[in-house]
Amino acid sequence: MTPDPLLTREHVVSGLSNEEFFCQYAKAGRVGLSSGQTLVDRAICRAERHVNTGEKWGSWSHAFLFQGKRPDSHHWVIESDLQIHNKHIRLGVQENRISKYYDEGFYSNVAILDFDLSEAQVSDVLV
Repeated sequence: MTPDPLLTREHVVSGLSNEEFFCQYAKAGRVGLSSGQTLVDRAICRAERHVNTGEKWGSWSHAFLFQGKRPDSHHWVIESDLQIHNKHIRLGVQENRISKYYDEGFYSNVAILDFDLSEAQVSDVLV
């Protein structure tokens, strides 16, 4: 079976900072991907080699769902995340500002998947 070309279309964007990229392409209902430099990111990408026929490391270690802009003018995402701050640990589903992904040194690869959802479908996904 030949894959649908619309489902496998890739558009590479360069010359933008992570912030510029997200400001231009983030939209409610789209899916974000990232990978970074932490030990956890590298371990996840390395583990993905077990599901690749060529045993190639994965490109992505994290996925999140864009909620869209809120009245505070920030894009927000829904994600399952682990955050550790001064003896306080948050684990599981969270809402965070997309600005946490603006640091190119920490999040070296970012992508957005656009499934061309209608507004009704986006509403169903986010409810």
